[in-house]
Amino acid sequence: PQVFVPLLERIGLISAVGKWVLNQACKQMGDWIERGVFSKTAHVSVNASSHQLRSETFIADVQSALDGSGLAAENLMIEITETALIDNMAASLVILGRISEMGVKIALDDFGTGYSSLTYLKNMPVDVLKIDKSFVTDLQTSKEDLAIVKGIVALAESFQLTIVAEGVSDPDTLVFLAGIGCDWYQGYLLNMAQDPKDIEEGMQNRLKNRSKDLTLVVSSNK
Repeated sequence: PQVFVPLLERIGLISAVGKWVLNQACKQMGDWIERGVFSKTAHVSVNASSHQLRSETFIADVQSALDGSGLAAENLMIEITETALIDNMAASLVILGRISEMGVKIALDDFGTGYSSLTYLKNMPVDVLKIDKSFVTDLQTSKEDLAIVKGIVALAESFQLTIVAEGVSDPDTLVFLAGIGCDWYQGYLLNMAQDPKDIEEGMQNRLKNRSKDLTLVVSSNK
């Protein structure tokens, strides 16, 4: 993404590709929920570029993706970066407000790396703050990174927002994050990017293992 996303922006295809990604993601998650691969409370996150936020059709694109896939609005999360937000803050806040009114969740990605402002955080219909992986990688050895992460967690709690740590790749970091109040995580500790069929197989295996664990617990109680 660090290579092809800037290229798409330069050649003017980012909005078209972003729309395609949004449609495909909604269709895939809608199919998974319908078939029981994921629960009805699961959601899929889709990144939106600053170009999409400036587009007059973005709100309609989101609604069209939901209608075309049968995915409920609460099963979709739109992720934006601080940089994308400040490119045209007034218009972006209006668009995100309309999308939030649909029931779609809003996440602020890479928090702490841009021009963090409590003003826009106060006025923005955000549900989730995502801590950039640059603060997570050396969390256990860097006092500065630890202070920043603790500050973001405390900020999220005061605004009653869900907090997500990006770039978690080892169990020790996950335990450490949980200990300071982080709600969710993403990263290679769970797995690397996968094809849909591999994700399905992984979910099926986890459900089987949980079923076995539950049976053992019930048996032991008896």
